[in-house]
Amino acid sequence: MNDFNKWFHSDYENAKDNAGYLEVQFNSHPTLEIQQQLIIDISGDPDLNINWTIYDVPLEQLIKTKGKDVHPYLFDPLFLDIAGASRFIAPKAPVLVIQNGDEAKAYPLQILLWHGAVNDMFNDRPIVVAYSGLTNNTRILDRELNGTVYEFGTPGILRNSARLLYDIETETVWDPMTGKAIVGHMTSETLESIPSNIVPFELFAQEYPEGLVLSPETGYIRRYLANPYIGYDTGDEPLFFLGEIDERFPTMERVVGISIGESHKAYPYSVLREERVVEDVVNTTELVIFYKTGMVSNMDQARIEASRDVGYTGVFSPYIEGQRLTFYSEDNEIYDEQTNSRWNLLGIAEEGPLEGAQLEMLTASDVFWFAWAAYFPETEIYE
Repeated sequence: MNDFNKWFHSDYENAKDNAGYLEVQFNSHPTLEIQQQLIIDISGDPDLNINWTIYDVPLEQLIKTKGKDVHPYLFDPLFLDIAGASRFIAPKAPVLVIQNGDEAKAYPLQILLWHGAVNDMFNDRPIVVAYSGLTNNTRILDRELNGTVYEFGTPGILRNSARLLYDIETETVWDPMTGKAIVGHMTSETLESIPSNIVPFELFAQEYPEGLVLSPETGYIRRYLANPYIGYDTGDEPLFFLGEIDERFPTMERVVGISIGESHKAYPYSVLREERVVEDVVNTTELVIFYKTGMVSNMDQARIEASRDVGYTGVFSPYIEGQRLTFYSEDNEIYDEQTNSRWNLLGIAEEGPLEGAQLEMLTASDVFWFAWAAYFPETEIYE
């Protein structure tokens, strides 16, 4: 029995084959040597029909660990109302939210973890929802580019441990972290990022009682109530990451990463947890970051609802109808100093003179430090 088989049989529990997909639960993580055994030679993989002669990132940054669409993508998925979703999502479980006025959708991370991409429509706009559990990065991108609507799946390729996408039409590889096409015919094209953020399900349900929630009835058999990466975000060894770990912060420290133009800045959760409100300027863009406790990790305990509280964030423009607001935190609540209105992390004033007003949400990454630093090694850091 080789090293991988020894590790697999001794450290995986409750493995079973579900419709051709091996469902696993971590008790420990494979060594780097074992991870290297799992890497597939991209150039010789018959799964992919990608033009590898066109690229704008070093190809040695890319590794292939699984077949194309082993993490199956979803297209035109089913949704539940709040009452239906409440039967399977814990109140403090994380959901990725996209909103526009009174219309809003939530995508539970416990479902996204098992699927590489969700091809959907929102407000008559074609979108793809991407999530990489190994780096904790989410992104919602516009699927329409130059008049063509694309459909996305997962090629089984990682970059800096982050899951990549490919479009079905041209088999170009795209990086959700940047929204850019990085290998193939459409290299250097960029999809528009749509602002979104991760909040506890109970906040989404409170603010959007008519909101829709991605259904676990996906057509695939998966353990959506369970976490397959037990303890992953408390370790210090990211899976399938072959680069150098930036030791300025703990490997799995959550950071809010903001990229505006060529400016990149990271805001560590350890700092946000202390300050609760951070006002800053990145590349001439004024912004405010809110932090609150009250959301659990989806990669801690076997049952998500039993996981530790990691908190959550929101990034917004501090202006309302031309008025510049300043903010403070008290007893895990956010208030503005001008009117003393109380704000939540969807950017909505819940109480006070500005009740019902909503701050403009800005695009940001909620991501593990090791991945952000690998993508943007010259990143500024808020300290």
